[in-house]
Amino acid sequence: MFENNEPFTYLHCWKLLKDEVKWSDRMVELNAAASKPPQAAAESGSNNGQPARPEGRDAAKRRKTDGGPDTSASSTAFAVLQQMNDRCEESGQQQEAHMQKILGMKENKIALEEKMYELHKQDVERRATLKEEQLKLTKMDIEVRDKQSEAQLLTAEIGIMGADLEKLAPNVKAYYLAMQAEIMKRRGIRSPTSSDM
Repeated sequence: MFENNEPFTYLHCWKLLKDEVKWSDRMVELNAAASKPPQAAAESGSNNGQPARPEGRDAAKRRKTDGGPDTSASSTAFAVLQQMNDRCEESGQQQEAHMQKILGMKENKIALEEKMYELHKQDVERRATLKEEQLKLTKMDIEVRDKQSEAQLLTAEIGIMGADLEKLAPNVKAYYLAMQAEIMKRRGIRSPTSSDM
């Protein structure tokens, strides 16, 4: 009948299913559909001596839409809702654990940043102390050099002031006299006049 319209490609399936009870009942139902209602066809198929077959999916759906009481559907719906609720709670717990982990990582990061800041501050203070010490050492070095220069100058001045001018040539003697006068002026010593002598 089907091959009148197009080729039947499910022949291998038909060979497997043609002797099944569900297939036979369906064929009886289709043949009797014009003369009997579907409920009567199902009853006649179960009374012809064959074993009763289980209720099919479509029949169960029809029974549910007809308003038959079905507590298994409500319990199934409740179970599905319970599973959804459990999944939501589990997901919420996972999200909360993840957020706690993130917060812990942020707290660790803040603690590390504070420690780094403290170390940087100590480093800056240590460098400032070292610079102060270097400045002190530099000042002391300058003072020592100044004293050394002063000592060298004093030694040179003593040599000039203590020179025996009588044995020197006249132009060297004049140079030494001028230097002695300059040294005395710089030191704030008045040169003795002839009246003081």
